[in-house]
Amino acid sequence: MAANIARVAWYGVVVLLATTHAGAETCAAPTGGGSALAAIDVRERIEFLRHSADDQARYASTWKWAWVGVGGATFAASAALTLGWVAGNDPVVRDANIIDNAVVTSFSILTPTVALLFAPRIRARAMGDLLRQTGDGAAGSCLVLARMEELFMNDAAEEAFTASWLSQVAGLLVLGGLFSIMATEAATASNTQIRDAHWRNAILDTSGGLVLAELQIFTQPSGAVGAYKRYLKGELARKTRATFTVVPTIGGLSVAASF
Repeated sequence: MAANIARVAWYGVVVLLATTHAGAETCAAPTGGGSALAAIDVRERIEFLRHSADDQARYASTWKWAWVGVGGATFAASAALTLGWVAGNDPVVRDANIIDNAVVTSFSILTPTVALLFAPRIRARAMGDLLRQTGDGAAGSCLVLARMEELFMNDAAEEAFTASWLSQVAGLLVLGGLFSIMATEAATASNTQIRDAHWRNAILDTSGGLVLAELQIFTQPSGAVGAYKRYLKGELARKTRATFTVVPTIGGLSVAASF
């Protein structure tokens, strides 16, 4: 009796393993991927890519429009200060502050411009269209997966480029130009008060611009880079991590965190 029960149980295990194995479909790993990735079921790989792209697309959109808002608020504030000095009656430093605030106003338009032009184009919509057209990848699973891998690899490459050292260099060059204009005005001023006003504005406005530029660079979307690296290693468990976005508020700026 015990032998028969053991035999039935053994057969059940064999059938279960055979069924599980038969139901799994694997595809070759892309360039850079290893055997661990190739051994994972194609449906699991497709789901990872789909969810990762969706997450990054939402963050990239939030980042872009938040910084458009920040840049717009900065532009408006700088323009208002310029107009305030125009309407003022300070006979000594009025013109110096008008010039400096007009310069800051012209430079502040770069913040929303950078957000609009350099926000990564996460191709989550293209992936969604592909899956809808192929019955969630049922029509040629490996071909669908290969196309999704190509799309996500491009997303990661684009994020890596926009978040590279080039962003830091570009930001420093812009701020260097801002400082140089005001420093030149200070160096050529004949009045001590006017010279001091230009230097004060040069230091304060450049410092504020540096903080704003670093925050914009620090919060740039870069999650696709790490997700694709994990994907190539076959580490498909979704990781929850905090992401931070600077958003404009009535009182200034605030940092929003999501987990």
